[in-house]
Amino acid sequence: WALDDVGIDHVEIWRDLAPGEDASHAYTTDPSHPAYGKVFIANPLFVPGSRPDVEAAYSTSPQSYRSGWGYLLLSWGLPDQGNGSYTLYAFAYDVEGHSALLGTKTIAVDNAHATKPFGALDTPGYGATVTGPFWNFGWALTPNATPTCTIVNGSVTMHIDSGPGVAVNYGDLRTDIAGAFAGFSNGNNSGGASYLDTTTLTNGVHTIGWLVYDNCGRGDGIGSRFF
Repeated sequence: WALDDVGIDHVEIWRDLAPGEDASHAYTTDPSHPAYGKVFIANPLFVPGSRPDVEAAYSTSPQSYRSGWGYLLLSWGLPDQGNGSYTLYAFAYDVEGHSALLGTKTIAVDNAHATKPFGALDTPGYGATVTGPFWNFGWALTPNATPTCTIVNGSVTMHIDSGPGVAVNYGDLRTDIAGAFAGFSNGNNSGGASYLDTTTLTNGVHTIGWLVYDNCGRGDGIGSRFF
């Protein structure tokens, strides 16, 4: 969470260079930048009402109703497909351009021994506003195993507000995913899409996510977000 005496403009998440990465991977080479020499990850989403404790404790601070923020990090997208130790940083920027380090965390990631499907949603974006019918696109893979597990069409469902599942049309070629995860059992057919008519939903904030199972019976939720 983040607050300011005038107002928070945005938060940035960064990470240190991983072993083997050179300085060319750094997002900024400006020594005066608070994240100098680090790699940019994302701007997390502020979610109104997500931190009532902070809102109650700082009721007179501007924007205290939307002080809580979050970002779903796909660890497989980290260097070496998320195997190793990574240090994350969160910087807050106020509307006047001042910045402050909110905190830093070092995490250990071991995707080499992961057993559950993983992936991400492409649409809707984090916190995006959508109207009328639209296509919800995403992708999903399952870690290689012996025997090799795979995801088949019919085993991926889309859920709104944790409600009943809607079948995702799964099995499209995603050349970006095929290149990034060469050799995975669904590497050449990891894409999927589901059609959603938002006129059936009330105006306001909702959640969306996919539930994915492979044919080894391993399942997990992916891509959950507010929109």
